[in-house]
Amino acid sequence: MKFALSALLLPLLCLAASAQVAPYSENFDSGVPTGWVLDPPSTEGVGWNVDATPGLIGGVTSSTYPPGAPSAGSLNFNDGVNFEDITDGAVKGYATSPVIGIVPLAGSVQISFAAAFQTESLGFLFGVDLMYVFILDDTAATVATFSIGDPGSGADIEFAMNTWTTISIDASASLAGSTSCQVQFVFASGDGIGNAFSGFFIDNLAVSCVDSIPPPAPVHVSPADGSTVAFPLVLDWTDSSDTSPCGVGVIAGYQVDVDDDPLFGSINFTTFSVLSTASVAVLPAGTYYWRTFAVDTGVNFSPASVVTTFIVEPALPPLPPDTLFVNEGANGAQSGRAGFVDPVLDESPHFSAIYRDSNTVDNAIAYHFQVTTDPTFLTLDFDSGSMGLSPILPKDSRCLDLTMGINLLRDTVYFWRIQYTDANGATGPFSVAQSFRIGDDFQFGVRTGSTHHGRKKCYIATAAWGGVTPEVGSLMAFRTSVLESSAAGRVFSGWYRTAGAALASGFEASPSSRSATRAILTPIAAGVTRPIALGLSCLVALFGLGVAALRRM
Repeated sequence: MKFALSALLLPLLCLAASAQVAPYSENFDSGVPTGWVLDPPSTEGVGWNVDATPGLIGGVTSSTYPPGAPSAGSLNFNDGVNFEDITDGAVKGYATSPVIGIVPLAGSVQISFAAAFQTESLGFLFGVDLMYVFILDDTAATVATFSIGDPGSGADIEFAMNTWTTISIDASASLAGSTSCQVQFVFASGDGIGNAFSGFFIDNLAVSCVDSIPPPAPVHVSPADGSTVAFPLVLDWTDSSDTSPCGVGVIAGYQVDVDDDPLFGSINFTTFSVLSTASVAVLPAGTYYWRTFAVDTGVNFSPASVVTTFIVEPALPPLPPDTLFVNEGANGAQSGRAGFVDPVLDESPHFSAIYRDSNTVDNAIAYHFQVTTDPTFLTLDFDSGSMGLSPILPKDSRCLDLTMGINLLRDTVYFWRIQYTDANGATGPFSVAQSFRIGDDFQFGVRTGSTHHGRKKCYIATAAWGGVTPEVGSLMAFRTSVLESSAAGRVFSGWYRTAGAALASGFEASPSSRSATRAILTPIAAGVTRPIALGLSCLVALFGLGVAALRRM
């Protein structure tokens, strides 16, 4: 089934007419053409003429003729007003074209012209007002005859009176073996009654080639048969070539049908494309079958391609991104560490994350990320809002670097998170927040020293929780306000600043070690506001953790 061909192929039909080989054409706009023979008019001037009179046919003037109708003139049978001839009664006339060579058409001949008339209605039924088209071969013998009249007249070719209609005649069989032809138009009124009408009109005569050879079927390229697809979907197939009796064939385009029925009983999507690709915006979930037809400029359809299928999954939302990066690949990068990043030597860092989705195949079309010093994200330092991704981001791919356009504070811990929107318009949840610290002046190289460089860091706790969480913040505050208020605490704190990073790296990559460390530190973090005795037990616990980490190293 060719779905909605009239709508899809209207531009193609115009292209087909212009693309055919036409050894002869005449628009009758410049008087009687060379080689035409028109019978002498009657005593009152009724006969075949080439002019623009009368300029009115059923209320359609030359300025409002439809495409294909005459503009400046036509071949017409009348006396400039009508075809009434009282003296002679019945009138008759022949208009014969010159000899037209048809060798270049390789035996495939189409004769087309625009016609309009205003005569007695049902003339053929009563034997009056007859119009014929004769086709003559290279011996001047008539090899085909066609009568023309209005609906119900019994004519070979019928169309409504007072309208311009394009008529095409395939004369290939009639002119087989001929090297030339002629076209002859004959009009005859059966009597002298009822002849006060505009007459018969012919225009835009063409003798051209008929391309009746269909092109070969296209071959589907992608998506692969039976594969799961994401939208926007691009269907792709091979270019088709064409052969033609008119010379080198020309592919005008392709018709594509997509249906959830393998028999294509109710086509879900169809389009006509001049390229060998077609885009499909969206389809409901299900299994779909698709086929392609090549169409040449003779409006010949190829056989259908081999039908292939693709699967559209139910639209599932994206998953929370699980791998986040701060300044990855930039100055101060942390080599893709997904946890706490310290330091970040960029006051306006870059952010990126890998897009995850529940669907087998999907694309992210937008992102939304936030940056804040508040681990609960109740207050925000920056909110990008929903921003489109260009190009779109395939599943399991990392986005390009995202920027804020504002500067963050040095020596300050921040948190950031991100969410994606997929091609189905579904927005997934935010990721777990990643924490990072903007380096201080010392780390940026502004000062040769820093009195508080590294003082706020708690390496082991930060590594255990993966960032500066409320528990880590409590332990840091406890170290500053309690431990360092005593001489022993200051000694321990100094040693910890020197060895803490190495201790933390000893178990940072081990989930089980991090989990055990959090189990030990959680009750301590919960009770850091208690007396100094708790502080001493914290010191013992931290020392034990350090020894355990050293042994693992």
